[in-house]
Amino acid sequence: MVYEWQVLLAYWAPPLSFAIILARVCWISFVRQGRPSYDDLLEERERLHGCVIHWKYPDGTFVPQHKRQRMFKDLRKLSHQIRNHPDRPDGESPVRQSV
Repeated sequence: MVYEWQVLLAYWAPPLSFAIILARVCWISFVRQGRPSYDDLLEERERLHGCVIHWKYPDGTFVPQHKRQRMFKDLRKLSHQIRNHPDRPDGESPVRQSV
């Protein structure tokens, strides 16, 4: 004997599964489009590095103390992204550090 929940499951499972898979594929493609290029990452790292060394913004104003820690955090994050970027010219596999 077929129960009502079995009929509903048989009716809704294929389209729901397809919708979930499609949403996942669209999300992955959207996330990959937002990935900056290797050259953009290098330029951003150089800009931040200059600010950290001299504690001045490119326009010459001093960086407040409360933003310096944020700059170090951003610089560390950029270095990690550069090391693991797929377009790295040295052609090695990405560096993975064990925690």
